[in-house]
Formats: sequence, C-alpha cells, structure tokens
Amino acid sequence: MTNPRIATFYLIPKIHKDITDPPGRSIVAELPSHIKDTTAALNRLEGLTLDDNYLIVTADVESLYTSIQHSDGFMTVSQALRSSNLAKDLCKVLLWEEWVRELGNISTDQDRLVALLYWLGDAWEAGFSLAKVNRFVSALAFGFKLRGFRDVSKEFLVGQALKGLRRGRVEADCRWPVSFALLVSLGVSLVSVCRSSSEVELFQLAFSLAFFGALRIGELVSPSTKQAGGLKLEEVGLYGDRLEVWLRRSKTDQMGKGKSIVLFSHPGSAMCPVACMRAFKPHVGSPELPLLRHEDGSFLSRYQFGAVFKKCLAAVGVAAGPYSSHSFRIGAATEAGRWGLDDEGVRRIGRWESNRFRSYVRPHLL
Repeated sequence: MTNPRIATFYLIPKIHKDITDPPGRSIVAELPSHIKDTTAALNRLEGLTLDDNYLIVTADVESLYTSIQHSDGFMTVSQALRSSNLAKDLCKVLLWEEWVRELGNISTDQDRLVALLYWLGDAWEAGFSLAKVNRFVSALAFGFKLRGFRDVSKEFLVGQALKGLRRGRVEADCRWPVSFALLVSLGVSLVSVCRSSSEVELFQLAFSLAFFGALRIGELVSPSTKQAGGLKLEEVGLYGDRLEVWLRRSKTDQMGKGKSIVLFSHPGSAMCPVACMRAFKPHVGSPELPLLRHEDGSFLSRYQFGAVFKKCLAAVGVAAGPYSSHSFRIGAATEAGRWGLDDEGVRRIGRWESNRFRSYVRPHLL
C-alpha cells in the first residue's frame, strides 16, 4: 500500500424493516473494490460457462461493523499498527488513549492539556522531527473535536511549547542534488513514464528549467491543475541559442521587482533548455496563462511535477527518498561549484542574497 487513505463510513437506514427505529446498513465508501456494482458483476459474468455440477453461492455477514465490540476493535487495530511499518505516526495518534491512561485519570480539558504538554516533552527527548510533532498535534486536534472536547492543542502553553521545539531543533537539510548526469537520465526515462510525446516534452522542459534556471518549484509550476501560477507564457522567450526567462517574483523578491534569467544552449544534450523549449509546443491561449500546460489545457501542478519526478527516479533505479523538487535547485548550485564557479557565480545562478547558497553545494552527495 503506497497511498493509504481514510474511507468514509456511513449508515443507510432500513426503514422497510422498522419505520420508527430503523436499523442501519453499514457503508464504507471510497475504497477500491474488485466489483464496483451489480452492472460490473454482470459484465464480468457475461459469457461465463458453468457446468451442471457448479453451485452458485452468496454469503453475507449480518451487522458486520456494528457487531464488533469497541474494546476488541481498538485492541486489534492497535496490534496491527504496532506491527506495521506503514503507520508509525498514525499509530502514535490512535494510541492516545493508551498514553493518557499511563498518566492516570484523564477526564477534563485541563487533564488533556497537561497530558499533551507531557507528550511534547517526551517527543523532544525522543528526537521526533518537527513535522512528526505537527502531524500528531493536528490529528489530535481533530480527535478532540470529534469527541466534543475543547481543542486544547490551541492553548497558549501548547503554542509556546511548539515554538520552543522549533527554535531548539534546527534540522539539517539532507536533500540530495540532481546532477547533470541524473538530469539526462531522467529526461530519457520520461519516454517510458509518460503516456504521450507531448507529456514527455512538457516534463523535459519542466525538469530542464528547474535545473538550469535553479528555480524553486513555486516559481516554475502552478499550485494545482486549475489554479494558475509559475512561469507565464509571456515570460519565456526563445532567441537563437538562448532562452530568456523573466522571473516576476521570488522568495527573495517579495516586492516583485523581477529578475531576468538567461539560459544558453548546451549542444548535444537532450535536456538542453533551448532544445527542450523548441521541442515543446505551448498551447494557444492568453500570454497570461502558465507556460507549462497539458494537452487538455490544465496546468502542470506541483504534485504532478513531484509525482513524475519520483516515477522517473524509480525508472532509472534511484531511490526517491533523499530527493524532492528542490533537488533540481540544489543540483544547479552543486554542479556550478563542481565546475569551478566562484562564490559570486554560484550566488548569481540561484539569485541568493546571502551565504545560504554554500549549504546547497553538496558534491559529496553526487
């Protein structure tokens, strides 16, 4: 299971059995099913030949979900999560009741506040990442509301504790850079990952711009397939052997003064930004629309960029864990340093205004 999700559980009242106090039919929706509905079953059975000695049998479990004792259900789920490597964070959340039982009788909002503060202290000593702590607190806030409790995770003391965790634990950025060689391999792998030649050209251009332009993901693509963002069509121009990009706003340019980026041709490379731009055929539309769009006109989103990036890494036999969309920007700085550019040259490539760029040069990870 690579993308687990929580299903929707609801009941359909069976008023034909009891109009005043109808029993409920349990439904678990949004989970994959082998047979979707009656029509799907009939389609699969069509043309099926059965011998005379075959016996067709159906089976049903009466009141399956409502018959499970809560204590038995919690214990079974707890044991399953303890032995699972897929749900360690979720396990900690679902075992909140077990945690508070260790502290004694927890029955009031004040008790739950104290228990949460104790847990934050334990999380600090255990070395939990800030992301893990935040996920736990968010899930716990939902659990409080679900049970009708006051959300003590919003209390001042909890906020101060979380602020202390953020200040006291500066986590190292361990993301790996995309090297030039890996970039080329990613471009080749797109042929097997994407469904059409237009999608190959779209992602080749996106990966090439991300690397050679040292672009942040938000500067390059849209937040979603329907919400426009990133580079606009009018902000990218092809002039002979160079590609000019106008970056209207960035993390270090919140006033929107803009910055011109010039990318030159890399003859012989399939991931040359100039060659990728020539091969890509932007769809006709307003110059205000994003440059990177699919054939159906929808925008290339952050999620799609990351998802295809991971598929390409898998296709070339590289573990996706240490990489993120920011790895292209890190790779640009790393390769620039490896090619002999001085500090000022690397700084200009990534448009850094501080010495932060030095932590992005990571040749030991190539």
